[in-house]
This record gives sequence, structure tokens and C-alpha cells, in this order.
Amino acid sequence: MVETIFLPGVKIAAVVTAVAMNLSPVDDVLAFRRQGNTGDKHPLPYAMILVNSSLWLMYGVLKGDYFPMVFTNFVGVLAGLFHVCAFLYYSTGKLANKSKFDGKPYVALVVLSVMLGLSLIYANGHEGALSQLGTVAIVAMIGLFGSPLVMMQEVIKKKDSSALSRPLSTLSLLCSASWTTYGILEGDVFVWGPNSLAVALAIGQVSLIVLYPATSKATKAAEGKRGSPEKSPVRVELGEIVSDGSLKPDSIQMVGENLFYLFPIKLRIGE
Repeated sequence: MVETIFLPGVKIAAVVTAVAMNLSPVDDVLAFRRQGNTGDKHPLPYAMILVNSSLWLMYGVLKGDYFPMVFTNFVGVLAGLFHVCAFLYYSTGKLANKSKFDGKPYVALVVLSVMLGLSLIYANGHEGALSQLGTVAIVAMIGLFGSPLVMMQEVIKKKDSSALSRPLSTLSLLCSASWTTYGILEGDVFVWGPNSLAVALAIGQVSLIVLYPATSKATKAAEGKRGSPEKSPVRVELGEIVSDGSLKPDSIQMVGENLFYLFPIKLRIGE
């Protein structure tokens, strides 16, 4: 009775959270575009979205589960391709020297994983490939939920979770919790088992974000300015600027910078 009442809603929640999780790194891609590089972000989570969705898409097609499995993971494949291509573009552009990680090795990981899935289907046929592909897909799913933790040591050392994606980590927790609930209601250990582990991994990510809030670049720059022996960001000089760059008396030139030390501000008062 309880299963009949809650199962449809839990199923919808599982689909919605999975799609939202796969799309969540769009926020990171927008940040890449603004800053012109990938900063401290690690490419593994984006690559694992593509690997995980590709393998589960194959599994869903073999099983004939077109909704929700094929639909959900087809969206995941498209999203993963977008994230990986965006990471490659911004980690190899003009400001690539400011990107901490190279995304090219993780493209190889994606290609090898897809080739493995296709090889299992080709070598074992429909029935044999279904169980083997399902096992490989479970490993990929655990890798997806655990991948952000590759930055765990750096986050703890710097006490700064900027390297972690807050939307991805939060939605990973909601997604794995939804699928765990769905698996329990369905009585399917192959669903709730690995997703229970995924819940624990996602809790680890969210805990790091809560314990070590991300420090904005503006705050880091301000702290650097406060700790440096540079001149004050505001100075007042007497004189009037003329064409040759010299100063004439009886005027005031104020040169300052805004609070975030990003754009110079020049003001001249008096003639």
C-alpha cells in the first residue's frame, strides 16, 4: 500500500534530480567563460557524468527501459559532452596557464569506457552483456559520486571548498537519496545498494563545502593586498595634469581602486 502511494512520486523525483545533477555543472561552465580558464576545477566529475550516462544508456537500451532510464541518461550524455568540451576549450585557451588541470587525459577515460561497454555488447550478446554492463555501470556510478573527492586533500589543506562544485555536490546527494528510496520501494538491491554508498560519498562532499566555505577571488585579492607592502590604493596629489604628463599646482588628483581591486578609478577635482 505504501509502495503504491509513494512510488510514482519517488520515481519522478529520481528522474528530475538525475537530470538536474547532470545539468548542474553549467554553472561552472559559465564561470569558465567569465574568467577565461577552468581555475581550480578538476575535470574528473565532468568526465564521469559522460562515462556514467553512456554506460547506463547502453544498459537501458539493452533492457528496453526507455523511460526513465534511457531518457534520463540520454540527457546525461548530451550534458556530459557539453561539460567535457567546455572544459577542454577553456583549459587550452589563451588563459590556459591559469587552469590547474589538463582535461585531455580524461577524454581518453571517456573513450575507453564507451569502447568497453560496446565491446561487452559485441562479445557477449544481449543477455550476457546485460549483467556485465550493469556491473560496469554500477562502478561508473560510484566513480561519478566519488569523483569530486579527488580534491578533498586540497580542500582540507587550504580550508577552502572553491575547487568543489556546490550545485553538483548538492544535487548528487538529492539524486542518490531519491534512487536509494526508489530501490528500497522496488526491493531492488542493485539499485538501493550502490546508491546508498553514493549517498555517503555525497554527504562527504556537502560536509566539506559546509565546513570550508568557498573563498571568493575578490576576498583572496583583498587579503593579498592587506598583507602586501604596496602603497595605499588611494593617493592624493596636488597639481593639474597637462599634456606632457607633468602636474600643475592648485588642483587635486585622486587615484584609487575599488574594493575588489579590479578596476582603477581616476578622479580629478579642480582646474
